[in-house]
Amino acid sequence: MLEKKIDFSAVVFDMDGTLLDSMGYWMNAGAAYVSSLGMTPEENLGEKLFSMTMAEGIQYLAEHYAIAKSEREILDGIEAVLADAYRSVILLKDGARDFLEALSARNIPMVIATNTDRSLFEPALERLGIARYMKRIFTCTECGKSKNHPDIFLQAAEFLGSAPSETLVAEDALYAIRTAHSAGFKTLGLYDASSREDSLHIRSYSTLYCQSLVEAKKALFG
Repeated sequence: MLEKKIDFSAVVFDMDGTLLDSMGYWMNAGAAYVSSLGMTPEENLGEKLFSMTMAEGIQYLAEHYAIAKSEREILDGIEAVLADAYRSVILLKDGARDFLEALSARNIPMVIATNTDRSLFEPALERLGIARYMKRIFTCTECGKSKNHPDIFLQAAEFLGSAPSETLVAEDALYAIRTAHSAGFKTLGLYDASSREDSLHIRSYSTLYCQSLVEAKKALFG
């Protein structure tokens, strides 16, 4: 890919599916939890749950598998599965470390804006050695709104001292990159298997769309 000239002074990274190769674990968390209870999950359980809200997913598991636990207990069980994955097995997306290093070498400040709760992901960022690149980590839980709203991106840009038009938001999810684009941010759309069906739409909201951070580094910096 040829180098693409995009002027930006700061970067806001999504985490899951963008920096961390973690979406598969989210897709399979429900099935792993069902298995931990000694039951056999249905083959397409991950796809079913992925399209539901957390509350809907918990209700589905409780009813479909006759789990005699409270919603809180089921949620705790799923979060325990995810916490173990973040703590021990989740890896970086291809090219993530080199991309972060390239930004750092150019003194471009970076933050993370994520839907995931801090208690889950912090061990992964420390284990993988990328926390040091980030000036701050913003979460939707602490922000009080999902990425269907621009608040978390605007808060990140304000912290970075960078106007939206000078800030690059890197995302793999359609709804999030659409929000950032609509709020005036430059956008780096990235492929992830979990959102492959949305790839064409993600591309339409991307200032630059790449199959990986390896490709993004080459496109932006040569």
